[in-house]
Amino acid sequence: MKILVTGASGLLGKKVYSIASRRHEVIGTYFSNKSSNSLIRFSLSNLEEIKPFLDLHKPQAIIHTASLTDVNLAEQSAPLAKLVNGDATLALASWCEQNEARLIYISTDYVFDGETGPYDEFSTPYPVQIYGFTKFLGEMMLREHKGGAVVRVGILHGFNDQYDKTTVTTQVVKALKSGETLAMDHGRIKYPTLIDDVAEGLLHVSEEGLSGIFHLCGSEGLTRYEWGVRVADVFKLDSSRLIPDPNKERDLWPRRPKEVKLLDTLLNFKHHDIESSLLLLRKQMTEAKAI
Repeated sequence: MKILVTGASGLLGKKVYSIASRRHEVIGTYFSNKSSNSLIRFSLSNLEEIKPFLDLHKPQAIIHTASLTDVNLAEQSAPLAKLVNGDATLALASWCEQNEARLIYISTDYVFDGETGPYDEFSTPYPVQIYGFTKFLGEMMLREHKGGAVVRVGILHGFNDQYDKTTVTTQVVKALKSGETLAMDHGRIKYPTLIDDVAEGLLHVSEEGLSGIFHLCGSEGLTRYEWGVRVADVFKLDSSRLIPDPNKERDLWPRRPKEVKLLDTLLNFKHHDIESSLLLLRKQMTEAKAI
């Protein structure tokens, strides 16, 4: 299968690109961060470029990991967020329908408000900030076209290389290894989700030709502080330098959901738990001499 991975220089996209390349012909794109010479620059914000680009490369499936994910930027630049997360998704979906290709769109737990969970694949979205709204808009764009799948994910962590964006796991490792004290939120509940698991899940959806809405999310809920303590334990670091702060994220603007537990009732995909995911990350980072 010829697969196009958008955002292949990002945390998730890089992992998808790496795993997919082992068993498929894969094209990867980037916009601002070219992490590999094999990637091709591709802008989602220029809608007129999308069709010619796809006509040139003719993918059979698109795993669409690229998006505007900065919650603050989305709130400040709503038209840009709508363009990248919504309108560009519609352009991709339209091309896929016309060319009998498949589109797998990565969405987010932020399409829910976090007040009435847990949420299965049939729960009604209710985003409470521009980012979540534009990602839900992307979902709606895809639903109008055949052959597509929406995959919602939880908060991601994982390791590709030293150029990865910072996650809670890498933030804690870096801070504690440097002897820093780190205040961490102890109010909102997050569900850490390993990028290796998500990448395999996305490829499963693609390879099996599945359509609809699916959830790929870790099953263990933790505050960032509790997550940090688990990181410290696995990486043999001093957790006493982590300070729990129940109010750290209480008044964040724009508003973030307090807790979104995504239930996987359709894929029943096996995930690493937090302990085994951290052990895998320690192994990956050690082998790469990143710690």
